[in-house]
Amino acid sequence: MKKMTLKKFFGGICCAAMVLFAVSCAQGADEEVFSTGVTNVQLESPTIDASCFDIVTTNNGDIVKFTWPVVYGGDGYEVKVASQETGEMLIDTLIDGQSVTFPMVEDSYFDISVKVFGNDRYNNTDAAEATQYTYSTWGTLQVIPSGSEISSWITENYTAPESASLGLVYELEAGGQYTLTAPADFNLDKVCFRGDADNRPLIVVSGGGALMTQAGLKVMNINFDCTDATHRGLILMHSTPDESISTESLGYKADGANQNCYVIVKPVIFESCWVKNLPNAFLDDNQQKFALADLRINDAIIQLKNSGSNGFIKFDKGGYLIQKMSITNTSIYNSVQNNNGTYFIRFSNSSNAQPKKVFGNSRNFLEYTIKDCTIARTFPKKDFGNNLPNTQNGQKLWCHIENTLFFDIMRLEKFIQSQWYMTTPNNVLFCSPNASYNSGDGTKKDKLGNFYSLNEDPGFTEATFPELDLNAANGGINLKATSGTLAPTIGDPRWL
Repeated sequence: MKKMTLKKFFGGICCAAMVLFAVSCAQGADEEVFSTGVTNVQLESPTIDASCFDIVTTNNGDIVKFTWPVVYGGDGYEVKVASQETGEMLIDTLIDGQSVTFPMVEDSYFDISVKVFGNDRYNNTDAAEATQYTYSTWGTLQVIPSGSEISSWITENYTAPESASLGLVYELEAGGQYTLTAPADFNLDKVCFRGDADNRPLIVVSGGGALMTQAGLKVMNINFDCTDATHRGLILMHSTPDESISTESLGYKADGANQNCYVIVKPVIFESCWVKNLPNAFLDDNQQKFALADLRINDAIIQLKNSGSNGFIKFDKGGYLIQKMSITNTSIYNSVQNNNGTYFIRFSNSSNAQPKKVFGNSRNFLEYTIKDCTIARTFPKKDFGNNLPNTQNGQKLWCHIENTLFFDIMRLEKFIQSQWYMTTPNNVLFCSPNASYNSGDGTKKDKLGNFYSLNEDPGFTEATFPELDLNAANGGINLKATSGTLAPTIGDPRWL
């Protein structure tokens, strides 16, 4: 049976919707524009190519905006979008217009279908068939050969991405052996830097080796040996920020921001990776005025060998703030004692770390999550957080910590802060005699009445924290609590 026209389809919708529809399809000048003299023909569905798609970043994540060229003389379109991976029909609708959006899922394929309907007024009939197109969210792929020094290979073999919004994919060979002796400069390209999930490649990081970005970076399924690394951090903000990502250029200052800095809007993601003997920060501002919109660490084991003064996230030499941060299903621990007064996360200035000052009125929030993690000895002599904002200036500050085992860290409340909306169910925080901090009496509660944490000894000893063995199952370590009631049931799920 022939598809009903849009006019018939919308016939039963409420009056308000009909008014909006009537405006866009009104008789007269507007419809004449969309006919442009096309009459008495069978229409053809629109041409679709890669230029019809764009990735748009919103407060709730990235979406794909799909825009197709107008077919003159038509009366609307039937649009279908389906995920090849799940088979889910994301869009199946009749629309008067040339644009729809759907959720962005990385490394995926979507089946797209658009069919134009005829227009009785101009005696134009429906297209015989829909235009079919497969849209891919894979970036432009380059395979780096095993044995390469990463930074020089990327410089010598650079190819611009076919789609700037999808960026580049640098793929390492399964089980490959690599070195990194200088910053791998990803510059303004969104990059996925990945290995094989079943046979992770190894990168031996030495000297000034690091990963450097100012656009967005996903690192996954790679092992890093940082025993001989000396740089300030494993992941660095770029040494020469580009004006295209300034708060002025991004429109944040026009929305009420008052800071002159640079913002990486796309996420920085570190997933399913192991790190051995990290001597300095995991993430460092590189002494530049950066803010990061989204940091995610998931399913990782990160072993520090850090007796110095650089903490885990170090945004204190120019860095402003991280707006959204999630650490999930991850173990982070130090194999050596640190007595240097090092913070787990630190910003340069608590006032300038207020989100409105960087992101403007429309994005005046911070949102932090630590869930299902084991975090040990990071660090026992200084606060877990420093210079995080703690004022109510119309901003929304959220913190959720759940099922996480903290051992030998100091003052978790400096990360949570009193002016944040916090929820903290099922956590344990215990400090051994090596720490300069008492675990507390367990009387502090979150907004829902949960105690921040229980003071419960997990039974950890010095032998619990060896250097990671990148060739052994689970890195040759076991961070499961051996005593207590709650402690053995929480933390990184791999130990449960």
